[in-house]
Order: sequence, then C-alpha cells, then structure tokens
Amino acid sequence: MWVNADIRGAMRWSLLAGLAASIATYLALGVTLALSLVYGVLLTVFSSFFLAVRCQRAGEVDKTTGQRLLYSGAAMRFLGVLAALFLACGLGLHLLAVAGGMLLAQLALFAFAASHARHWDANGRDAVDFRGTGCRSADYRGVVCGSTGGSAVNTESKRIKGE
Repeated sequence: MWVNADIRGAMRWSLLAGLAASIATYLALGVTLALSLVYGVLLTVFSSFFLAVRCQRAGEVDKTTGQRLLYSGAAMRFLGVLAALFLACGLGLHLLAVAGGMLLAQLALFAFAASHARHWDANGRDAVDFRGTGCRSADYRGVVCGSTGGSAVNTESKRIKGE
C-alpha cells in the first residue's frame, strides 16, 4: 500500500538530510560512521513509512479495528527497531551514529511538518484551502467537504457550520 504525497515528501526530506549528513560525515570522519548514520536515517524512514501505512489502514476500518491496527503496528515497529539496532551492533556500526541518523531523520520530518503548517487569517480561521475543495479546514473542523455530493459528509459539515 502506498502513502500519500505529503508522507512521501516528508520521507524525501529525511532521506536528503541523511544523504547530505552522510557525505559530510564520510569526508570528515570516515566510512563506518557515515554508514552508521545512513543506517539510522533509513531505519527511521522505514519506521515512518510503516506508521503511515498503518494510519491509512486504520482510517479505512471501524474504530475498534483501527485502534488494534495502530497498537499492533506500534509494537511491531518497536520490535523492528530493536532488532535493527541489534543487527547494527552485530554489523559493527557505531550505535551513537545510528542514533544520530535517527535523530536527524526525525528533525527533517519535523522541519517538513513545520514548513507545511497551516496559516491562520486575522479572524483565527484557516487561510489555506482545505485539500483543494474550496472550503477551509477550520470551518469544517477537519471534515472533508465538497467531494461527495449530498452525502453524510456534507450533511455533517453543514451541521458543524450551523447551516
């Protein structure tokens, strides 16, 4: 299952930050530390990808099943990261550099999210068109509108707005 463009963009930022840092690390400190850094970045990117897939699947099912998917996904990601760290240790990678790569990837994800944050107008309303639908996300409290005709989604949107 593929993830949306925002998630792919965030992962791309992490990979580019990791590539730049690994080149600088290679030039300054050597190949082992650079490989360790790349390993940490890839570990975080894969973990983020699996989180995005689980979140997407959780949104497609009922609430109870979605919660189970999220909790089981968290447990699997935890065990996966733990196993990957044991593998890194077995491969002779520097765990501090692996952790540095993981931190760098998380910082890149944070920077991506901050650069794509919503902008608010003077009235405290979201000034950004919500996913190209012609409505504002603050008006609809996160409910997607305009794309389903007269369905329950639009009815709920109108109820929230008081129409």
